[in-house]
Amino acid sequence: MKEDVTVVDLAQDLTNKTSSKINHLAIECPWYQKNEVVNKLINCYATETGKILIFTATKKDANELGYGDTLEIYNEVMHGDISQNSRQSTINRFKTGKLQCVVATDVASRGLDVLGIDLVIQLEPPKDTESYIHRSGRTARAGKSGTCITLFNSKNEEFLTRAEDLAGITMEKIEIPSDEDVDKAKEERAERQRLNPGKVEKSILTGTEYYVCLEMTKTDDERNKIEELNKEAAYGLLQRYWAPKIVKSVQGMRSMADGEGVVFDLGMYMADGFLESFFQLKQNFSRIDIDVGLCKELPELKDPADDPDYELPEPEEPERGADQD
Repeated sequence: MKEDVTVVDLAQDLTNKTSSKINHLAIECPWYQKNEVVNKLINCYATETGKILIFTATKKDANELGYGDTLEIYNEVMHGDISQNSRQSTINRFKTGKLQCVVATDVASRGLDVLGIDLVIQLEPPKDTESYIHRSGRTARAGKSGTCITLFNSKNEEFLTRAEDLAGITMEKIEIPSDEDVDKAKEERAERQRLNPGKVEKSILTGTEYYVCLEMTKTDDERNKIEELNKEAAYGLLQRYWAPKIVKSVQGMRSMADGEGVVFDLGMYMADGFLESFFQLKQNFSRIDIDVGLCKELPELKDPADDPDYELPEPEEPERGADQD
């Protein structure tokens, strides 16, 4: 052998290549149950304020989970079809705690420097061990502990075993949480909140906890084409510019007495994303005929008898892109 040749034994160090503070768990789960199981895991393993990062292999999986109705927690989706501005907005709010849960493909796994991620969930084990190390490494940072849970089945279990061998870790196999486990976790969380209530945000419109009141009004531009901004017109604008999941989450909409706008409730986490989306909307369009913001004082509202509820039509399912990152 030539003297200048260096032999490297890639298998010489099989010690833990991830943080020792990560609790690695794995659950055998049928593919058709994955979204339901993820929701159970969030209920059972997430903390009240800890951030959650969910990894999917494809954009299609991310869209089905993030835009679907299975997850009870508000989340936002990140993948290659989402604009860079939108992804950066999501990251910024994730970092500052204004957003608690993100569903992402590997577009978010590398270089994502966000503290406070307590729980990482993978819908399936990645095919290469390096990706597992990077994904799981989004938790247990700055000396904190964290949990990484990976769903697997007979078709992809080999990648799980490979990650254990090459990363030098042992994953504890656990069972899918039962409905009773989820109910118990919710009761315990409610009890903790009762004992440590802190300051609870309430909507000035309905008094609902953890909701804020927003207002949508006509602009003063003389070119404004909106004659009256009532519930029907407001929902039309919401459906045109915002994601269906946000539109469906609007609650308690009331029309202003002067016909110049509406007020409505949104959950606190969702409201931040809603307002950020409007800011980007104003940047992308030369003129838009509405303003949106937090409602700090309720205007005079129409009498409910003169302001009937508007039945929201079912939106058409948008195309979500190819089945890649």
